[in-house]
Amino acid sequence: MQREDPDSATIADFAREASDLVDEESMWPALCQLYQAIASAYIDNMDFENADKYVEMAEDMCMQIGGEDQGGVQRARTLSKKLGKKQKGTAR
Repeated sequence: MQREDPDSATIADFAREASDLVDEESMWPALCQLYQAIASAYIDNMDFENADKYVEMAEDMCMQIGGEDQGGVQRARTLSKKLGKKQKGTAR
């Protein structure tokens, strides 16, 4: 069975539902990972505007939770580099 990639609307619905759950359950540290996953999904879907928004949100949240040395910050920066490479690759 072939996996079908979600479209941007599906990703946005997931982001909204997951954010609501995190808020309801007060699981703030999970936002760092959640934002990274959403950014990655948008990058794979080539929705660069939303990907950029969630990469920034991920880095900001990770900084708030654990500071500069927290591993989530580095993962967010890696996503930012991946986003930049994908954007350059499609601009050709």
